[in-house]
Amino acid sequence: MFKYHPQTSSDTRHATRAYRLLFITFFAGCALASFSQVPIPQFKSFQPIEPGKNPQFQSSPLFQPQRLSSLLPNDPYVQQNARILQQAAMNAAQNNREMQRAPDNYIADDERRVWENYYRYKSGRYQQHLGELLSMNPDDFSITRAIYLVESAWYDKPPTFEAFEKEIQLYADAVKQILKREGLDIQNNGAVNYGIQKLYKQDNPWHDRQSGKTYKIEKLGYDFNDPMGDSDWSNMFVDKLLRKRAGQCHSLPLLYLCIIEQLGGKAYLSLSPNHSFIQYFGSNGKRYNFETTNGNHVTESWLLQSTFVSAAALANKTYLDTLSGKQLYARMLGDLLLGYRKQLGYDRVGDMLVQKIQSVDADNMTALMDQATIAHIMLGMQLEASGNPLPEQWNNYPGVMAAYNRRQGLYQKIDATGHQEMPPEIYQQWLQSMQQEEQRQQDKAEYEKLLKELNRLKNIKPSLKSKPKQ
Repeated sequence: MFKYHPQTSSDTRHATRAYRLLFITFFAGCALASFSQVPIPQFKSFQPIEPGKNPQFQSSPLFQPQRLSSLLPNDPYVQQNARILQQAAMNAAQNNREMQRAPDNYIADDERRVWENYYRYKSGRYQQHLGELLSMNPDDFSITRAIYLVESAWYDKPPTFEAFEKEIQLYADAVKQILKREGLDIQNNGAVNYGIQKLYKQDNPWHDRQSGKTYKIEKLGYDFNDPMGDSDWSNMFVDKLLRKRAGQCHSLPLLYLCIIEQLGGKAYLSLSPNHSFIQYFGSNGKRYNFETTNGNHVTESWLLQSTFVSAAALANKTYLDTLSGKQLYARMLGDLLLGYRKQLGYDRVGDMLVQKIQSVDADNMTALMDQATIAHIMLGMQLEASGNPLPEQWNNYPGVMAAYNRRQGLYQKIDATGHQEMPPEIYQQWLQSMQQEEQRQQDKAEYEKLLKELNRLKNIKPSLKSKPKQ
């Protein structure tokens, strides 16, 4: 129960991966050619420029952008953000170099035709799914349908929407049974959220009315295996979470939103560095923060102290605030963009998707990071085409300066949002810290507040209410 099997085997997928990556990088190299007004260089000697690492660049005024201060003095993560962007650009450039060297030596004509057809097929599927997403109302759309469209574009043979939604409906029915057993009103938003949280806190019984049998629903937990989707991007999916009952901070909160959508309640996605969690409001207007990764409540003060949230991020509501409908919708488009880039590389379709995202949410971080990565690649191309001049000579090369200014403008825009990255090792330590006694005591205190509110409401029938996004 609460399982369905994917229609494609992982063995088949792994067997074709080498050919597919070769094909994808070939088209990524072709697509990047369309960005530049100068011939694509061969990258024989291009080395990425990293402020602070290359001594000859440290004193150059070109590498002294104005940045907003954060809560942490001399914040090292500002520099790290630039390096992360540059590393992404280096990876893309490396793919281009490899394909420029010998696509003809490794891909026979018939194989190339096969993968060209595959590229057209996959790109067409992404565009079809994008078309349906764009037909939705950003202020009022089905998160369940949106997630399905994003994830099914990745698979060659995805599950049907009916199968995907059925699994979510089963969880929703389990919540109804929880609330009925405990005498709580399903019309109360706090009660609905409480019932969903039971799925993340513990195993729960579920009674199948058709068979008359009762099954145990295993609690939804955190999967420490490939939590960032580095080995397999589909590990980030709600689809995978439904099959394995284990996910991470991307899929676990999204499933929460899908379940509450089925129940007619309200909850919000909220962000912190490298992380997302759930916020919701009780009938008394109190805001609760729920960690789907471990089934605990956390306080805002604890989040502030432990997650590298900067003053700029708080001021701009980049972190620790509820996402509006438009912001959540843009995030869905951003997830579609990430899948597209990973499968098909950099091309005009991806650029169009970035523009669509920014027309909804100009500060969407996925779109900004994507633009900054491309801008860094283009700067490298301009430098190579100009003979790799020294920074103090760049003013003599209008193309170089235009590319540099474009990149730095995007870097500064990202910094202005207060966006920060938490290193993977720090993030793992943070997850483990949530099991410490101090955090457990905070969870207990917050949970007791919710239970006290629910007990008070057992004898009354409030309407379903939640605090709207301001």
